[in-house]
Amino acid sequence: MRQTPIGDDDLDNIEIHRHQLSTTWPYDVIQPPFPPGGNHSLLLPFAETFENAFTSMYTRKYRPNHAAGGRLQLWLNDSTGEDEPPEEATAWVETVGKYVAMQDRLAISFAIDFTCKGGNPNEAKTPIAKLCRAAKPYGNEEVNKEHHKAAKKLAEKCAEVLAELTCYNTVDCVVAVPPSDPEKAYSLPKLLSAEIAKARGIKDFSVFVSTKAKRASIKSKEAAKKLPTLRGTIELKPDKFSGRTVLLIDDLYQSGTTMNYCAKLIHDAGAKSVLGLACVKTCSNDDNF
Repeated sequence: MRQTPIGDDDLDNIEIHRHQLSTTWPYDVIQPPFPPGGNHSLLLPFAETFENAFTSMYTRKYRPNHAAGGRLQLWLNDSTGEDEPPEEATAWVETVGKYVAMQDRLAISFAIDFTCKGGNPNEAKTPIAKLCRAAKPYGNEEVNKEHHKAAKKLAEKCAEVLAELTCYNTVDCVVAVPPSDPEKAYSLPKLLSAEIAKARGIKDFSVFVSTKAKRASIKSKEAAKKLPTLRGTIELKPDKFSGRTVLLIDDLYQSGTTMNYCAKLIHDAGAKSVLGLACVKTCSNDDNF
């Protein structure tokens, strides 16, 4: 699985794009043979996430082509003359198409769903977004049994998605994105990380990535101020990540700044690759949940 080093310029100039193939991609993913009688192909919005996911999950021969506009076309090389595309390719599109793929700097980066159906803020909240809301106390609300119950269900859903998306099979440890306040008693990402580690039989390394001191939340900050607010506030034990394939977990993916910044630190510490999974993606990169 390929992942290039994440440079400071990559973070400074990152522009997050996302697509849920079943709802937001306006083209047919499975393309007819070209020329007639030739190979079938898949047309995807971008190479990030999709190419590594396909490489990890597809066993037949194919050839990637990085097309104009950043699109990725995957030529299914051994489908010449076949009336229908390979069943394995069709199954991959159906599986991956349910989830929100991110174009960012992680090796693979998915969210289970949008906060609103189809990524449209005028539509109803998705079931996974409602579950996320139920799992977190807001304002002066005290943590109670219902929050923990919802968090448990959310972790179970994460484990189901990870089992279905077999591109995550190589991860050997999981890390929760650390909260802005290290004294915070309740951290949903940490609860998810612990449950996912148990479900998959891997190490929970969340304790090795932490916030140095309380900082302002970046969720409500304008894009230009997010990274400066975050930079230098997170520390990790670098000797723990050498050679690891790391799963980075968060409940909410907004601008992607925190997820990608944490991924850079972990990758710089010697990890082979960093894969991300969020529960929900906001409808845009600057709206709040």
